[in-house]
Amino acid sequence: MRILGGKCKGLSWKVPQDLPLRPTTSFALEGLINILHHRFGLEGKKVLDLFCGTGQISLELASRGASEVVAVDKMMTTCRIIQKTAMEWNLPVRVIKTDVFDFIRNEQHDTYDLIFADPPYDIYDGKEIIITLFENSWLSPGGWLVFEHSSKADFSNLEQFMEKRKYGNVCFSFFRQDPRHD
Repeated sequence: MRILGGKCKGLSWKVPQDLPLRPTTSFALEGLINILHHRFGLEGKKVLDLFCGTGQISLELASRGASEVVAVDKMMTTCRIIQKTAMEWNLPVRVIKTDVFDFIRNEQHDTYDLIFADPPYDIYDGKEIIITLFENSWLSPGGWLVFEHSSKADFSNLEQFMEKRKYGNVCFSFFRQDPRHD
């Protein structure tokens, strides 16, 4: 097992090394947290983490004041680890083990202030995920979607697009519900 984790209250957690995961780099995570802290604010926000993998983002956002984090992934091993870690650290993280596409196509759902999505770079077309989230009204008014992707992807032609940030090989595209109403 290797140690993976962020700055979540100075703690780390263990995830089996042989899982097909690509955790967000520390450099990219720090940049993302700075943007969210200074431009969006995390305190009291309701967050959805799609393709949550190791739980790094879910646990980090919960440790920084999000009132509720829903983490969704289909991998049972990581879901159990995230839930156990959240319980040990007393963080408001609820884990749902399911296919993300099935989850976001659900007609009855909550809305979120912030959605973070980090699908496998080589498997999913990001536009389908982004469009589905906006068409099915997953974001609260003024809510943000942060989409992690490779530098090859470009989503700047989508209506809700705000900006793209690059951290090494990791890119985040930021989208906002009702971007014209800033």
